[in-house]
Amino acid sequence: MDSHYHSRRAVPSSLVALAAISAFSIAPAPAWASSTRNSNLVEPKDASAQLVLWQSSSDGAPAYVSTFEKAYPNIKVKVVNSATATNDASMVSAAAAHKLPDLTRSADVDTYYFASHGVFMNLSPYMKAYGYKQSDFIKGIMALGQYNGNQYVVPRGFDEAVVAYNPSVLAMFHQPIPKEGWTWAQFQKEACAINGQKVGGKTYYGVGTNLPYTSYILYDPFMVSTGGGALNAAGTKATFDSPASLKGLTELANFSRSCTAWMDNLPKSVDPFDSGRAAFDIVVPDQVLTWPNAKGTAWSTVNFKVNIVNFPLLSPHPADGAGMIGFAATIDAKNPKAAAAFEMWMLSKQGEAAAAKAEGWIPLRLDLTKGNEWAAKYSFTKSTYHYSFNAGAFDSYTQDIVTPPAKLELGSDGTAYTAIANAWTAVQLKKESVKQAFTAATNAINNWLATQG
Repeated sequence: MDSHYHSRRAVPSSLVALAAISAFSIAPAPAWASSTRNSNLVEPKDASAQLVLWQSSSDGAPAYVSTFEKAYPNIKVKVVNSATATNDASMVSAAAAHKLPDLTRSADVDTYYFASHGVFMNLSPYMKAYGYKQSDFIKGIMALGQYNGNQYVVPRGFDEAVVAYNPSVLAMFHQPIPKEGWTWAQFQKEACAINGQKVGGKTYYGVGTNLPYTSYILYDPFMVSTGGGALNAAGTKATFDSPASLKGLTELANFSRSCTAWMDNLPKSVDPFDSGRAAFDIVVPDQVLTWPNAKGTAWSTVNFKVNIVNFPLLSPHPADGAGMIGFAATIDAKNPKAAAAFEMWMLSKQGEAAAAKAEGWIPLRLDLTKGNEWAAKYSFTKSTYHYSFNAGAFDSYTQDIVTPPAKLELGSDGTAYTAIANAWTAVQLKKESVKQAFTAATNAINNWLATQG
């Protein structure tokens, strides 16, 4: 889950060796621009091969492997839980030594770096050969696995911001239950009406701690909604300090101060939603999906009913943040066609349906997301878990997904991530205004971009 939490960027000595790889890697023109469909890239169903796939223990690759091996009975996939796959420095070392597996897990924050250094295979020619079109999938999520217009990582699912709410707290303060199509203004009104109220000696909040403020899934939609964004159109300069971006960031900061536990949580970081003292939390579905406890509630510390609804419609332009984890075929794949066949199976209707059923992942195929069948497979919609999930609302807003440029590596502990984290800290501590903090962040990011070529 949460690709914006787990990636770490470091520059080990093996980077020099990795540079030798990338020196021979010329960025190809986008395969989608060509009308040529090379059928020789399609692996026949009777082909034989042995593949090794690295994943973290929570990535759920077996959901694809079991159905893939039925479709390709002579191709066997060995799934290895590998710490290397989740550590960028270790991945760089493995790539430099040509010790990568055929397939590996990746994330949105890794696409640009590893694709631009020639570590991942370009999958776009294979997608064309297998008959896939860009219009078949959720555009914003697929873009998180793209570099230079080509697909290098196939998302296995994605994290879209949604809102968890506690019906009991809303009832206590006579606030309505949110419904599909609710707006940011409605959300703000309800949250602010509750925030800071005291009942029985306890302080209640409109919203708990939310996603981390360093998470682009939270702040990027606000910039885009007001006409801004992380980068200029040419992709050469960070634009967090543009008037349009600052307008959205200021809206988020003002809301956080007035309607959430953000300020009262200084300096500790405790989520009052967990203890039943907040009406809402902004989360991603995996937080609810993967953490049910014995009482069937979302978080290990939560012992009350939790409901989920879509992220409110921002104004003037609706926008919602998302991230992804996926799988890539590497340059060390011993059988590139077989490795690509696995990637293409992930995008097939059978592959996505199997993963949605087994793991509850939200499909990328638009012909699957238009229905509610996948949502019925979410573990937290089962009666034993006491959840409800507004699947129709969630499905309806995939067109509002916005994703920041992978070039900025906003989910890793690199320069851009650190600059944004420092900006939010300065704003929260009231040391700097939003404009001052994000102007400084923009300058730091642009100085770094100037060194990237």
